Amino acid sequence: MPRIGDHLDLLDILHEDSFEGQIIDPEIKKKTEVNFYRGAPPQWLNFYLDEQNKESNRLIKRDGYEELRGKILSKKFGVQCVRLNHEPGSGGTTLAMQLLWDLRSSFRCAVLVDPTSDDSEVATQVTELYTAGEPKTVLLLVQDQYLSKLQKSIVEELSKKKTSDGAPAVVILHCVRMALITEDINLRKELSAEETIQFNAKKEQLLTKFPKEYEQFHGFNIMQTNFSKGYVQSSCHVFNNPDLMQQVTKRGLQLSACMCLLNGYVTGSFLLARHCNAFLQTEIGDPTIGDIKEPLRHLMVSFEPLGGGEERVRMAHPMIAEQGNRMMSSRDAGGHIYDTARVLLSELCQEDVTQPLTGFITHLLTKRDKVQGKKPLYSKLILDINDTDRCVAVLSLANQTFPQIAYFPQTLSRLYFKKNISMAEDWAKKAQVLDPQNSFIADTLGRVYMRHLISKLKELPSNPYILPEILLIAKNAFTAFENEENLAENEHVTRADSTCFNILGKSGYLQVANTLFDSKDILEKQLNDTEQYSYTTLTRSLPEEIKKRATFIQMILCYSKKSFTETDAPYFLKEAKKCYKNYTGDDLPDATGTPSYQEKYFRSRYLLPIRVQGVVRNYKVYTTQDDKETELHVEACQLGCLRSFGRVSFELGKTVRGPTAYNIQYQD
Repeated sequence: MPRIGDHLDLLDILHEDSFEGQIIDPEIKKKTEVNFYRGAPPQWLNFYLDEQNKESNRLIKRDGYEELRGKILSKKFGVQCVRLNHEPGSGGTTLAMQLLWDLRSSFRCAVLVDPTSDDSEVATQVTELYTAGEPKTVLLLVQDQYLSKLQKSIVEELSKKKTSDGAPAVVILHCVRMALITEDINLRKELSAEETIQFNAKKEQLLTKFPKEYEQFHGFNIMQTNFSKGYVQSSCHVFNNPDLMQQVTKRGLQLSACMCLLNGYVTGSFLLARHCNAFLQTEIGDPTIGDIKEPLRHLMVSFEPLGGGEERVRMAHPMIAEQGNRMMSSRDAGGHIYDTARVLLSELCQEDVTQPLTGFITHLLTKRDKVQGKKPLYSKLILDINDTDRCVAVLSLANQTFPQIAYFPQTLSRLYFKKNISMAEDWAKKAQVLDPQNSFIADTLGRVYMRHLISKLKELPSNPYILPEILLIAKNAFTAFENEENLAENEHVTRADSTCFNILGKSGYLQVANTLFDSKDILEKQLNDTEQYSYTTLTRSLPEEIKKRATFIQMILCYSKKSFTETDAPYFLKEAKKCYKNYTGDDLPDATGTPSYQEKYFRSRYLLPIRVQGVVRNYKVYTTQDDKETELHVEACQLGCLRSFGRVSFELGKTVRGPTAYNIQYQD
């Protein structure tokens, strides 16, 4: 008999009566438990089997459980979000699924199967799940995905249904792996004293129940030893033992190296078992992943995703992947990483490569995580290879393997910044062809011209004949940054999910102008009549162009502070102030000067918070001024405050998206 949500293919729905009345094969029970303790992600069956145990023998709930449960149950209306930030390998996914399992009678619980699914399609299915039969609040688990567009899409879909306000429609449990340690992490790789007691007791139970298998329970043991590096090193000793390594085939070693590389650098990554098998079967005897010799096999886990799908393979724990990378690259870290990355790209990225692997590879080679508050030019893997020629080779291979992805030529352009400016320009243009509407991709070409300009200006004193070339480069730089500005404007208008306005083009334009001004004396000294005309044409309009851009940057940094980090803002503002002073002779006016009435009314809450009356209809906020009703923008973080209808008050702010409602409060 069909059940609610059976046709919703983007969601894995957990029913209140899951597994009830089913006869489960004892071997399946054992395999499910063993695989989980070895390090595979939990399955719903794990929690069903756990409920059959005595209270003293239940799965451990980590310390954040009760707090998160309370937050979920406290949500009263609208589409709200509860965030679970966790270090990779600390049990965040298990904790999130425990919450869904325990709350399945109070909510319609579901997991988003594929985070790359279209947000509007997901929103449609979530709304269908909510409205099926008698409406009931959906508790939706979403892992790692950027959430603002999905949350907005769900609100818009609910508004079409004109749902009532008796209860929250959707509570999103947003489970996010955090590679960088921050204060807002809910779950860390560190046990409390109480958790240590519970894990020690659980160890004794597992030793009794699984005496033969326990030694390979790496997922559990790493946590039970409080994420001990010593335990991980001991478990990975095979990588430093030549005798044991000789028992593994060359392909088996290469596969384990590829898996360590991918899992160690990209949290949540995996390989499909069929790709692994195809890789291994080039050896005599057609071996599969299950045939990898034991010195290595126990460090890997195979599992099926929630909602069904192809079998996946990964290392048993992120710490094992990281340790494997260290041990296998102990003699030549950059060389080992380079060789492994080439094998991964050339032999494990098949013609039918799936989207998740495409995303993992893109992350591996181009994702730039902040280090001490600043973004480096390259991904951690590229930095660790630490050899320009090798990095170029790896990224060129990635570009051949995934010719549709613009981030690879963009990164290649950055690699050539210092080495070969002509190649840098070519790769930047190739990236733009692949993603012509992306302002951040367009920024790279402007940066290439900028670097070229600086380099040529240094040569000018000893080589005045390059002056025409310098003027052409400067013109190209201005044009490139103007194009980026236009793309940023279009993104702002067309992308509903955009949460920040790209000002890199405006800032880049000012940087070019500053660079020319700093070399003004030597430039003007070298000019002949023809060059004077070109120079005048290039610089004549700069004062007015700079006024517009510098004033805009001053405004946006004032009114949209949330869009910029503390380290970005001073840099942008310093360039703007310097350029304004250079070309006008005056200081950049303070953005907090007396505004007009309209500007004052829609003023930033950071400077002049004003409480305004309004109304919410179908999850949209309106206010009336001079008998004219205006719909206000609501940022993603505020969407959870909205019910479908009601009179409200809120603070009005002015952002790049226009009048924006903050701190929304219902009058009832």
